[in-house]
Amino acid sequence: MILRLRILQLRLMVALFFIVILVSSVNASASYRLTGSITTTTSSPNVIFQSGNAATSTIFAAGTSARVTTPTSPIIYYPISYNIVTGTYSSGTVPGSVNVTDSNYFVTASSTGANPKIAVTEFTFSTSSTTPHQLNFTIVEQYSVSAAAVTIQVYNYTAGAYPSSGQGYLTYTSSSTAGTDETQTLIITTNPQFYTSAGQVKIMITASRNGAGFNQNFNLVRLYYFLETYDYVLKIVNQQTTSYSIRLNSTTFSQSNIGRQSNFTAWIHDPGSLQLQIITGSPAVRTGAFYTLSSMATAYLAIRVTTSAPGLSTIDCFLQVYVPGTSTHLDYRLTFKIA
Repeated sequence: MILRLRILQLRLMVALFFIVILVSSVNASASYRLTGSITTTTSSPNVIFQSGNAATSTIFAAGTSARVTTPTSPIIYYPISYNIVTGTYSSGTVPGSVNVTDSNYFVTASSTGANPKIAVTEFTFSTSSTTPHQLNFTIVEQYSVSAAAVTIQVYNYTAGAYPSSGQGYLTYTSSSTAGTDETQTLIITTNPQFYTSAGQVKIMITASRNGAGFNQNFNLVRLYYFLETYDYVLKIVNQQTTSYSIRLNSTTFSQSNIGRQSNFTAWIHDPGSLQLQIITGSPAVRTGAFYTLSSMATAYLAIRVTTSAPGLSTIDCFLQVYVPGTSTHLDYRLTFKIA
């Protein structure tokens, strides 16, 4: 028994893998490159890597390193129809007037008569019916008057109404200079599936102001639709009849240029196990929950990346493989380079 334990410890402690994953952010292709080496061991590795289902992969000798290439872009949608809730249609088409920032606007004229003057325009997107994990809206619009009170709302199909708070709700006052394009971004990460139904998403923009009537001019109305899929960049395969506990741990590393990371999330599927997370440039999760890699089983490592600016970020961590009930573990060096 003592001899067997020593051999097992030797197998775990003498092997060290180095892995680098290169990731391109939203609206670009991404490549995941895993390179590795292993020191002398008493047997073949207990845990190996295999390619994911979201990429074209090359697995190298002994399954200890691989190269993977895969895209990470969301699906981009523009409105397919509109509804003038309050006011009157003036000019423009969808998506032709709202799919690029240019001099072609979709224009709604506000109501006339008593104050406040109001313009309310609703746009409908035809989207994937696959459950989203994030919805990102970008609205570029201007007003023919200054200081209009503007509200942007995304329809909540579960509640059966447009929200008055939360991630599907945004308010602002338009520019003090009439005719100035302004960009507004609305991001839904909490229960985004509530805001879709049978491949449909709706957004409504309301503007009000006392005084003369005005025009509500839309230059861009765009939706980034991030699919909730079980795609993964790496498989972690247990080749032994022994179960292990695995996790990602970044606490001993300093990260580089992560301020541009809107959302970096690494997790293990089936069941979901959050491992690392950076939100708006700050580490939110640095040590993952232990995940049981059962006898002869496979774990699926996935990542999600959105960035707010160009550049290169480096996120280092270990994949730690523990024998349950002991402190003995093998560390895999893992580096995410996000361009």
